[in-house]
Amino acid sequence: MLRNVIFIFFLSLSFSAECYIELVSPENEVVVGDTIELFIGIDTEGESIVAYTYFLNIDPYIFQPIFVEDESTGSLFPFIPVNMDSSMQTIQNDTLDESQLVYSSWEAVEPLVGEGVVAYFSLKVNAIPTNENYSTLIDFEYNDVGQRTQYYTLGDDDSYEVHVFDNMVAKTIF
Repeated sequence: MLRNVIFIFFLSLSFSAECYIELVSPENEVVVGDTIELFIGIDTEGESIVAYTYFLNIDPYIFQPIFVEDESTGSLFPFIPVNMDSSMQTIQNDTLDESQLVYSSWEAVEPLVGEGVVAYFSLKVNAIPTNENYSTLIDFEYNDVGQRTQYYTLGDDDSYEVHVFDNMVAKTIF
């Protein structure tokens, strides 16, 4: 009996949701002045996610966010919400400073289940990195004190559980 309980506990810890960044375009060499298009993806690992938040770090010397106008409000936003084609409410879609983008959504009708795109974003290339690999990262903010941590929420109208994404895969550009 104890062995079954330990196994079930271990099994439940091993399936936490993942988030990642992927490059949509261009697939060839990038030069100063180009615009690169990316998306944030999520794999819920079978969980029913009702909310999530991402904080992305960019090098403001290398990249400049491209803002998109919301035709209904006239406001400018860095992300184009997709939410795996679910009708989730966008809570935050903004920059916190010149080096960080934030995107957050909350369930409106039904939770996210499965794997797919939650948001698209574009960055203008202002410079090529000067390190030995001529590369830079777009990564998810993480720190040990829980500030600006990528999290997702499981639950229903009665109760909610907040979890930190287990795997946050950055994207190397150039």
